[in-house]
Amino acid sequence: MWRWADRFSAGWLLHLLLIPCLYVLLLAGQRIMLSTVNDPDFDASLGAPIMPAFFCDLAVMAIYFSALGAKQASKSRAR
Repeated sequence: MWRWADRFSAGWLLHLLLIPCLYVLLLAGQRIMLSTVNDPDFDASLGAPIMPAFFCDLAVMAIYFSALGAKQASKSRAR
């Protein structure tokens, strides 16, 4: 994705596609977890089955966008 974004003038748009992609993956994982949990009310589990996936998504977004910021900062310093 990094190389594709460098080729387009609006490359930042490709980087923002990460957010909906991660959200769709989180919802898909939630559906899989809910299909295996015997509790019909997901609220009774206090979100415990999906919390690790949610925190992994947050970590991925934080690492990705901080790396993107570092890349942009190094580009601006090189100029």
